[in-house]
Amino acid sequence: MANVTLSIDEKLLRQARIKALKQGRSLNGVLRSYLESYVAGDEPDHVLATRAFLKIARKAEGHSGGARWSREELHERR
Repeated sequence: MANVTLSIDEKLLRQARIKALKQGRSLNGVLRSYLESYVAGDEPDHVLATRAFLKIARKAEGHSGGARWSREELHERR
């Protein structure tokens, strides 16, 4: 395996290491996994979820017809 040298902000590196540890992973493993997905063309889950949501939203028939409500109207108790 080849070694790679990266220049990364110390704060970002610290945060990434902590997050990887919380997930029970090494930062090296996280980066390797990301690069494998990147090369394969796979998209992260949040990108896929956003695309699915936007597809559904475009097909939705309901809409407010331009109606606007004030904060008070939205919080009104009946």
